[in-house]
Parts: sequence; structure tokens; C-alpha cells
Amino acid sequence: MVDTASIIIASISMVGAVIAAMFTGYITYVAEEHKRRRGIKAEVRKYSGPLLLTTNDLQNRLWELIETSITKFDQENPNGKENLERFTCYLLAQFLAWKNILKVSTQFLAFYEDESSSDLGVILSKIEDELSTSRYDRSGWNFRLWPGHQLAIAENMVVLEKETGQLRPVGWHQFKVEFENKFGFYFRYFQTSITEMLDAKEKHTHSVPDQRLRRLQHFLVDLMDTLDPDKKLFQPDPLAERKCRPASRCDCRGPDCKGRGEKLAKERSNRSRSCFAKEAPTIGRGEKSHSPAGNRGNS
Repeated sequence: MVDTASIIIASISMVGAVIAAMFTGYITYVAEEHKRRRGIKAEVRKYSGPLLLTTNDLQNRLWELIETSITKFDQENPNGKENLERFTCYLLAQFLAWKNILKVSTQFLAFYEDESSSDLGVILSKIEDELSTSRYDRSGWNFRLWPGHQLAIAENMVVLEKETGQLRPVGWHQFKVEFENKFGFYFRYFQTSITEMLDAKEKHTHSVPDQRLRRLQHFLVDLMDTLDPDKKLFQPDPLAERKCRPASRCDCRGPDCKGRGEKLAKERSNRSRSCFAKEAPTIGRGEKSHSPAGNRGNS
């Protein structure tokens, strides 16, 4: 009888110890998970500001290329041509760099944590898809950047500042110096597309090959709204249009495009490719960055 009681007591003690260990492990896991999520959210907040600024710079530039008249002098003058073509490439490269820095710093996990970060992941995925897709008609080949080219541009843009240990893009001067060796191959079609689009506008061609840029500009404005939902950094001008005239099959969040791009939205969702499924970029040198301001100031 004594032996049986001892066995029962020992068994109960063992079960209690196991339960206590499991409970302790669960509490530890919850605490570590909470700490991890706080760290990820801190990284998102840290890099959302620079990403928002560069997004505004880029969408401003695209709006100007699409909606304003570019003089022949600006297109043929060396300084004007550099501003229209190469500086536009820089603004896009700067955006891709900050986007990639955010992804790497959050270990690709920030976009699955909550509703707001999930929205951020969706819109960034749309932007990458819009840049890389070839599903349009012949005009859709304009301004195309393959996924690998987007990543290569970001890798070449990202630098590690030795003094602070922070990641950031190279500046405009360094980009110009290194363009032919590090960026020219990836941007050659995009840069040519700018010239072709401006030539078509100058000749008043019936079909201007700017559909991809129009959709991209709309997505960038949507990204700004996601990063700054309360419009704390950029106060929209109520009398100005934030988005350019909509392209066909645009599936952005704008009321003017609502319903126009349902088929396109389904095509995007059916594709397994995602901008969060790629490898992290390599990190390189140190260079001071410059963040040019947009000209419109209505976003």
C-alpha cells in the first residue's frame, strides 16, 4: 500500500513538474515573441520615414513626367537630359534601396505581424509586380525592371555607414560617378523608355507609352497613405490632384480607378511571386546620402 501511494505521489509530482516547466516555457516564449514584435515594429518606424520621403520624391517626379509639358530644350540640353533621365533613375534606385533596407532590417517578418504591416506588404508587392510584369501589350515593355534587376539596383545602392552602423542609399553624386559600372546595365531600358515617352508627348502621338508609369504613380501615392495615414508629414493640397490621370486596368485604391482593375488585381493575387520572398541584399561601402525634395508638394 505504501509503495502504491509513493508511486502515485511521485507521478503527481512528475506531472506537476512537467506542467510547471511547460507553463514556464510558454511564458518565456510569449515574452520573447512580444520582445521580437516590438523590435520589428521599432525597425518599421525607423525606416518608414525615409521610405515615405523617397516615395514622395519618386511619385512627384513621375507625375511631372506624365502630366507636365517637357520642352525640347530640356530634352536636348545635357543638363536637362541628365535631370530627366538619370536623375529619375536615381530617385527610383533610392526608393528601391530604402524598400530593401526595410525588408532586411525586419527580416522579412514585419509584413505579416498585423493589419497595418500586412497592408504595407501588399502595396510594396504591387509596386514590384508593376515594375516587372510583362503581361501588357507592346507598350507595357516600356519602363520594365525585372525582379532581379530591382534587387541588384538596391544592392548596389545600399551602403553601411561605418560611424553609425546604419544602412542607407548612396548619394546622387556617387550614383552619377558609378552609374555606367554599377547601374547602367539594369537601367538601360528604363532610361530609354523615358526618352521614348517624352518624344511621343512632343509629337502628340495618339498613344503615349506611359501606362506603367501611371499605375506606378498611383501605387506610390497609396504607399504614402499607408505609411502616413494621418497625413502628419505631407498635407495634401485639397485643390490639387495627387494622382495622375488613371491608366487602363489600374487596381490602385483611388475612387477613379475602383473597379477598373479587378481582373488585374486577380492576376496579381494568383501569382506566387512576392517581393518578400527574395534573398537579402549584400551590404557595402559608406557614402553620405542626399534626399531631394519633390517639386509639387501636394502629397
